[in-house]
Amino acid sequence: MVPLRRSAPGTPPGLVPPRCALRAAGLVLLACLLGASGAAQAPPAAAATGAVGANGNATAGSTGPPITGNTPSGSTSGAALAAAGAIGASSGPAATAAPSVVPAVPEPAQAGSSSPTPAVGAPPAPGPFIKVTIVNEKTSHLEVLAGVYAVVRDYLLNGTAEPQVLWATHTYREDLARPPPSPPRPPLAPSERPSRTRHAHHSHYYPPPSAPPNDLLGWLANHTGWAHVNASAWHHFHENLHSSAGHVHAQVSKAVTWGSTDVVVCISPELDVVSRLCHHSAEVLGARLILAIVHRADMIGVKPWFLKDSPPAPVHMVALAPHVAKFVRHRCQMNHTMHWAVMAAPFRPAQPCTSKACLRGFAIQGTVRSWSVKGGHGMFRNYAGLWAQLAARNGSGAVRVTVLGKGKREDLAIPAGLEARVDFHSELLYPEFWAAIQKSWALVPAFGTGQYLTTRISSTLLATLTTCVPIIANRELQAVYSFLKEEHVFLQGEAEEEVDVMARVMAMDEAAIFAKRAAVCRLREDLGRGAAEMIRRALLSVSSTSKRR
Repeated sequence: MVPLRRSAPGTPPGLVPPRCALRAAGLVLLACLLGASGAAQAPPAAAATGAVGANGNATAGSTGPPITGNTPSGSTSGAALAAAGAIGASSGPAATAAPSVVPAVPEPAQAGSSSPTPAVGAPPAPGPFIKVTIVNEKTSHLEVLAGVYAVVRDYLLNGTAEPQVLWATHTYREDLARPPPSPPRPPLAPSERPSRTRHAHHSHYYPPPSAPPNDLLGWLANHTGWAHVNASAWHHFHENLHSSAGHVHAQVSKAVTWGSTDVVVCISPELDVVSRLCHHSAEVLGARLILAIVHRADMIGVKPWFLKDSPPAPVHMVALAPHVAKFVRHRCQMNHTMHWAVMAAPFRPAQPCTSKACLRGFAIQGTVRSWSVKGGHGMFRNYAGLWAQLAARNGSGAVRVTVLGKGKREDLAIPAGLEARVDFHSELLYPEFWAAIQKSWALVPAFGTGQYLTTRISSTLLATLTTCVPIIANRELQAVYSFLKEEHVFLQGEAEEEVDVMARVMAMDEAAIFAKRAAVCRLREDLGRGAAEMIRRALLSVSSTSKRR
């Protein structure tokens, strides 16, 4: 259970500091944030950013709400966050914004620039007492859920509390969600049997899972620097996708038992056009802010459902990557900023690989599956192209490839001459999955579709941040994922293919290889702090808007 308040130094436990006394029910958080530490003035970097107006417009050049000081140990300055691209904003003309969208405080874009611009954020405030609920409606996006959870826990709440998590599973038929039948009775004599029998509706019953799949909690508890994860803060929600809105709302009301919340973070709400679990949860919890984390820009219409029909709280839409933000802004014809924030949970193994001696193979990760559209088809990872490179390159015999992801080895179509050089692991638990990647030389994107460069983030980018294993990147990929600098990747030259880079990496000095890993780890932390600061500022803007009203 997330605590409701924390005593200031010198205050008896359980008592609210006098300066945080309740003046108005809707401003408790703002009073604590601005009063508990004396309301230090925002640093120059924050003063240079725009402020959010009462109608949700971003006004360039104004000073945003002051953020308390006392930067936590190991945090970076606002300038460092901007340099790392911790928060981005795809800025448009200064026009009237949709009132249902509350932008965070962005840095004004340079004149004539249409690319997302990193926003300069102040150092994080010390452990603000914010109550957060994360709603994960898409079970296949667990790496995104883990990243949001880690950022909220480690940087927004600064380790003082854990967020509540509502994670959903689905069925399409009502009978699959019903409890199993009673134990079978002794067989009836022929004369006692009914003339007609009913179909056994429960033959495909799936019992509700006790924890998220693939040992997600084991990863978050044992390999992220925390001693444990409070499993009681993770709540399973089973929904039938044929249920009515009223039925879903009633289900949510029964499942949500932890009281009110300040922020509801909804992961991939663009994929939840049926049950709309995000808004039902926010309404039941009385949220003051909805943070919509957009993953698939191609699934968003001109007017996303979560901005329609009077949402229960102001909606702040955030993309998972700069190019996703750019696409959403264009698709939705936005005339206000569209922010992005990359959030990844760390993987810290008990025995990390710290020398070239424990490195083996180059990792390709992701579900082994195909795509098909009118006029074309293929695999989401271009395995065939990589096999052709390996077969054509003389002297590449030392290069091995490790494929990790749900699927079948035969779907990789590995040529007979390369079978011995390709390892395949399917459906590993997260601790094993990340450990295998952490012991690889590098991650190979091997994109088999252009969507990863236009409308969606690749899970390989989250994998590189989670494990600190650099990715092999050409200039196009680096330009799209603009937070990646040369220190974070193994850069592929104009005349090189992936196999050429692999051979070059294996010949690199050990210190140079592990210096890049350390740089990726620092980048993940910078991105996490920037994302937390964005959430904090968005919540402050909601509070300040309520005060002016």
